[in-house]
Amino acid sequence: QAALADFMADGHFSHNIKRMRTEYAGRQIVLREALAARVGEQVRLSQARAGLHVYARLDRKVSVPRLAEAAREEGIVVGLPHYLPDAARAAAPAVVLGYGGVPCERIGDGVARFARALARTGESGPARRARR
Repeated sequence: QAALADFMADGHFSHNIKRMRTEYAGRQIVLREALAARVGEQVRLSQARAGLHVYARLDRKVSVPRLAEAAREEGIVVGLPHYLPDAARAAAPAVVLGYGGVPCERIGDGVARFARALARTGESGPARRARR
């Protein structure tokens, strides 16, 4: 506990937090740019500007479990937004894309794999919207 207190008191903890925020912000920018270039309007990302993942709403009919399987076959993992109610998941297919553990230089390859998985999944045309 004393070592941790010294670490924090000397400003090392704060410095590390600032450094990692900058690193993850850079990774998110790379992810957003790569997705825009590869899949364009097919994916709409959450507006979060911090964190380790983004919520990606798909703009066409997609079986999210089939997309997750196709992504696994490409060697990547997409998260499923289990925290949403069933009706919301059905109305707007979505996945969670993590970037926290992926170095910037590997994000483009991951996006290319995601784009291939997306191309092999779902039907053409826009996703159905829930009626209110």
